[in-house]
Formats: sequence, C-alpha cells, structure tokens
Amino acid sequence: MRNWFGIEGHLPDRPPTWGDVVAVVSYSLLLGLRPQLLSLSSLPAVAIGLCSGAVFSGLIAHTGVGTRVDEWWGDIGVLGRVTAIVPILFAVIVLIGVGPVPAALASNVGIGIGLFGVLRIAVHVLRSDGIEGWAPDSS
Repeated sequence: MRNWFGIEGHLPDRPPTWGDVVAVVSYSLLLGLRPQLLSLSSLPAVAIGLCSGAVFSGLIAHTGVGTRVDEWWGDIGVLGRVTAIVPILFAVIVLIGVGPVPAALASNVGIGIGLFGVLRIAVHVLRSDGIEGWAPDSS
C-alpha cells in the first residue's frame, strides 16, 4: 500500500472489503436522496460532526485508551457490538425526544459523522491495491 500524505496510521490495517464498498455507496445514496438535510442552516452542525469523526478516528483512537477500546471492540464479536450499540442508540433517541437536543441538530451532526466515515472508507478503498471478501478476516 502506498502512503498518501502520512495517513497510513489512520486507516485500518487490513484490506478494504466489499462490505466497506457497500457502506460507502449506501450512505452516499441515502444522502443523495435527502439533499434537504444539507441546507445552509445546518452546515455548521454537519461540520461539527465531520470534525468530531476526524478527532475520534485519528487523535483519540491512537491513545492508549483508544487502542484498548479498539481491541475490546474486536474481541466482543457481532452480538457484543449490537449489545453495546443498542443502549447508546436508545439513550440518543431519549435525549432527542425529551432532552434539550433538537432533532435537526442531532441529525445533522450524525450526517457529518457519517460523511467522515464515508470519506475514510473511500480513501481506504482508493489507496489499497484491491478489495478482499465481504468481511474483515477474523484471524
């Protein structure tokens, strides 16, 4: 793999998969079908989400805590990940429903985080020498 602008350490240490490609295409189509989400008034919230994704993926992921969380995330398997994500998703829904967080703001920050994910996976696919399988090798 080639090293583009020193991003070697910020991308997964595995080849991209077809699942990654499907994720990029699916999210891109989702955004394309809902262009009203990117209205001028929501661009700062999208930018906050995009920057947050970059900070968590780059700076925080490379700390000791980030490394341990990444190892734990890989060790718990798919069922463990679903078990971890569902309560967080529930908490976000409750905060938006009854809390002080406006739904439009939360949605636009989420769009920004999703855009960062799409950009990260797209760069990973573009800079790799090929796409391997549908899921990362678990060995």
